[in-house]
Amino acid sequence: MELILGAYVLLQAFFQRWWRDQSELMQNTVKQLVNSGQLEFINGGMCMHDEAAPHYIDMVDQTTLGHRFIKEEFNVTPRIGWQIDPFGHSAVQAYLLGAEVGFDSLFFGRIDYQDIAKRKLEKSLEVVWQGSKSLSSSAQIFAGAFPRNYEPPTGFYFEVGDDSPIVQANITRTNHIMWTMGTDFKYQYAHTWYRNMDKLIHYVNQDGRVNALYSTPTIYTDAKYAEHQSWPLKTDDYFPYADRLNAYWTGYFTSRPGLKGYVRVMSGYYLAARQLEFFRGRSEKGPTTDSLGDALAIAQHHDAVSGTSKQHVADDYAKRLFIGYKECPLLNITYCPATEVDLSQGKKLVVVVYNSLGWKRDGVVKIPVIHGNVSVQDSSGQEIESQLLPLANVSLGVRNFYATAYVGKSPSSTPRYWLAFTASVPPLGFSTYVISTPKGAAATFATQTLYESKGSENGIIEVGPGNLKLIYSASEGKLTQYVNTGSSLKASIEQSYSYYSGDDGFQSYYSGDKEYFQASGAYVFRPNGTLPIASEGQIPFTVLRGPLFDEVHQKINSWIHQVTRVYKEKEHVEVEFTVGPIPVDDGIGKEIVTQFTTAIKSNKTFYTDSSGRDFLQRIRDYRADWDLQVNQPVAGNYYPINLGMYIKDDSEEFSVLVDRSVGGSSIVDGQLELMLHRRLLHDDGRGVAEALNETVCVHNKCSGLTAQGKFYLRIDPLGEGAKWRRSFGQEIYSPFLLAVTEQDTNINVPIFKGMEPSYSLPDNVAMITLQELEDGKVLLRLAHLYEVGEDKDLSVLASVELKKLFPDKKIRKVTEMSLSANQEREEMIKKRLVWKVEGSQNDKSKVLRGGPVDPIKLVVEIAPMEIRTFVIEFPSLVSPVSRGLML
Repeated sequence: MELILGAYVLLQAFFQRWWRDQSELMQNTVKQLVNSGQLEFINGGMCMHDEAAPHYIDMVDQTTLGHRFIKEEFNVTPRIGWQIDPFGHSAVQAYLLGAEVGFDSLFFGRIDYQDIAKRKLEKSLEVVWQGSKSLSSSAQIFAGAFPRNYEPPTGFYFEVGDDSPIVQANITRTNHIMWTMGTDFKYQYAHTWYRNMDKLIHYVNQDGRVNALYSTPTIYTDAKYAEHQSWPLKTDDYFPYADRLNAYWTGYFTSRPGLKGYVRVMSGYYLAARQLEFFRGRSEKGPTTDSLGDALAIAQHHDAVSGTSKQHVADDYAKRLFIGYKECPLLNITYCPATEVDLSQGKKLVVVVYNSLGWKRDGVVKIPVIHGNVSVQDSSGQEIESQLLPLANVSLGVRNFYATAYVGKSPSSTPRYWLAFTASVPPLGFSTYVISTPKGAAATFATQTLYESKGSENGIIEVGPGNLKLIYSASEGKLTQYVNTGSSLKASIEQSYSYYSGDDGFQSYYSGDKEYFQASGAYVFRPNGTLPIASEGQIPFTVLRGPLFDEVHQKINSWIHQVTRVYKEKEHVEVEFTVGPIPVDDGIGKEIVTQFTTAIKSNKTFYTDSSGRDFLQRIRDYRADWDLQVNQPVAGNYYPINLGMYIKDDSEEFSVLVDRSVGGSSIVDGQLELMLHRRLLHDDGRGVAEALNETVCVHNKCSGLTAQGKFYLRIDPLGEGAKWRRSFGQEIYSPFLLAVTEQDTNINVPIFKGMEPSYSLPDNVAMITLQELEDGKVLLRLAHLYEVGEDKDLSVLASVELKKLFPDKKIRKVTEMSLSANQEREEMIKKRLVWKVEGSQNDKSKVLRGGPVDPIKLVVEIAPMEIRTFVIEFPSLVSPVSRGLML
């Protein structure tokens, strides 16, 4: 038997910071240790990212940054995934950030306490994990959960003053056992650890029955593989995570919604900025997108976007994102929110609308203006239909307060209206619009109708200028029906708001023979009852109607406001919420949720996304891997939502998409629930050592954080919802990017398209990376958006023509890479270990994958859920001024 001991420190962000300060002698010494195998890079990302709150594109980007640095500096490729501290584990982590980056194994520390107890008995802590039903065995990985988080066995802490009783391990298959020797804040007295481990190894080996040695995860993986053992199969994920009774770590799915929203906004911005940097030509002397890339990478950490850091640390993450954003070059025009200018003196406002998606896109653009005598012209000088809406008082109040808090002064002007118009933008390109005082017809003012909900009015209120209609009751101002005349669909639907009272943790309980106290906090969601949020008295219900869209304004109570939009040319509902400051004067922390109730017979079943990619089936109060003992019927059924969730029956499906990471569930059949905001007064005892009580201060006056965001709804006939979830979900991640400037002269190039004018990407393919690298090569990633069987038309092999994608460049060479672009994919596949699955005959039925890229035809095939990564070489990358990026 072998006992393998090891202690590992990760995070490329820390290592690189240290590395840059070292002498050449020290750097050479480190390189020698790496070459000899004495020092090993595992995981290798800029951070150990969370697996619930990050979007998969961000996970890929931050891993790529770390992997490419390691390759360039040390010429090695990490083989081991090491996600030991995230609070639950995503299926996307297994197949995408595990197998597809070339890892041979993936180790992690946190799985549910009921799950781990069963796996210890069955010796099934280590499994073969097939995280994607579409890619199945072609992207499987050997994965292992540690028996005691990521810490040493009980009693084997060698910090000063720790005791060390006898320990026995008999919970894993084969004769190889890994002991992780270290945990948070240890090795402060490193000599005590190494002295004791030296003794342990010495005396254990004297006995002769066990061979104890210092080792690495790679050596351990190879030893396991050499045993030719068959392993249990794992096919879903490890969410939600509870470390004991009444302690589900599902609150952090929503914690710090402001930071989560900011990370997501910057993620879409970074994707678009790299495209523009490529089109314009990367400047080594001037600012680049690198600073924003670094800040976003660190923000994916499992105590960053997760919302589980201390307040001053969360502030620092946001500050770094802002610095990176400011240093990130776009078009050489003024990018600013200065739309609030007086156009009455003949000034014009030029709005450049960039579309980072690979297909043509029409969407409504909204900008604030100070007066209503305006019109909008397209690039040909034709006036286009536009709409004016008054700014809601609550929006102005939030704007002024937060501008004062973060900028230090109140805004110099106050906009009165939203100006809205429909922009039509080519793929990977921009269109230009000019706002000025009208020569002809001005923008149309939305008509405004105020309904006083007195409880006595009869009849209904119909909202929506297009196929989609929302029906409200006139007596109560409540949503009652969803009608789509285009698909002949009519369904009942209701919305409500509630809050869960956060448990204060004062009442103890026993789990086994131990007494515990558990509050709801940054990590843990422990509700102590739920209360509906009713309107405070008679609340006006306002409907604004216009040619482009209708809006419904509702004041749910004094600290919850909502605007519901129905667009003429769209068949989904947009809901913009403003929640906060959450009142806590009663001494009770609150976790705010909204529920949508339909007549769909969901039978305890709902579907949530995995890191914004695959959708996984969830069944209330059920786990496939063990017999769940239900002790938290709400918190124990919450899952991370990055893209969306849906329910269905034999005739309809109801989908909700989100604009950032949130927690969600279906606690009642036919209902979907999203947690939007949380404000709590007690620490949950999991390390942050602060209550999740975010406040914002102006002139020594502090109030709770107000969260603003959006979510989107749609009801479809069965089988037709995936197309909206996938296509519009990509639009949410990559919104239009606006650049605004005052200009008196005509613009030189009003329209730009980065690909061949008549070409666009297939509807089932997204370009998730287009980036010029430091050496002048180009990194390209193409992602298939659909799973096998998800859509009858789009869950098929797709093709992308690289010659049309880069029409004015001669492609010299195309090399397919691993997902993190640190090795050629062909070599990665050749050396990747293939593990045996228990109870299987090692079925080698072919999984659909895109074939090799012909060097002449240059056509890329992409199969469902496949992401293909390429490094492309061109003869030169000259700044394409002539192609229209200079205004």
